[in-house]
Amino acid sequence: MHSATLRRIEAMAEGRAKPRLVKKVSGTPPMQRGPQTCEQWARACIDACNAAVEAEHAKNPRATVEELLSFGRSAFLGAMPLVTSHANARAYIACIAAGVPLEVFTTAEANKLMFIAQTAISAHRGKA
Repeated sequence: MHSATLRRIEAMAEGRAKPRLVKKVSGTPPMQRGPQTCEQWARACIDACNAAVEAEHAKNPRATVEELLSFGRSAFLGAMPLVTSHANARAYIACIAAGVPLEVFTTAEANKLMFIAQTAISAHRGKA
């Protein structure tokens, strides 16, 4: 993960900081709004990551950095859209792009996820 993000999580694990990986985005999650933009999906993934880290830290204040990161990563992945349409594949890519600088994914994981997205876009070509 990004060094600033890791320092923040370490501070949370030590009780020196309030749980939050990145700035929380306000508003209704895109899943409750109807049509979604790529930006809304990326924000939803980041918010899901934050919420999971906060919830786990509240439940288990002694959780290690690795445990908090694991919950955040799982929530981020779980919030990503299914690649069932061209629009969703584009949103999926936006989520990957949002997760890479935050180091939610390893390089190998990001490459695999991008392959999934590219395959989906190819499969949906002409259906957009």
